[in-house]
Amino acid sequence: MSNALGLNGGNPRCWAHLMEFQRCWKSAQEPQECKPQHEDYIECLHRKKEQASSAKEAAEKAAAGTIISLGLVEDPTAGGKDEEKQ
Repeated sequence: MSNALGLNGGNPRCWAHLMEFQRCWKSAQEPQECKPQHEDYIECLHRKKEQASSAKEAAEKAAAGTIISLGLVEDPTAGGKDEEKQ
């Protein structure tokens, strides 16, 4: 369970989802009524669906032969700062 402080002193990333789940849990007659709120909270914590979709997109780009730039090395043909100095 998350605590009440985020990295910058505010609410943590998944605080809203946790509060929504708790409100549902307190008022629900059956635990299954809160399944969507629970799934939203767990997804916010672990980001499994987001990671899976990102991996799928990367695999599709790799299969298509698209070169993926990580931004670690500047492309000398892109007209970066080196060309401005000359």
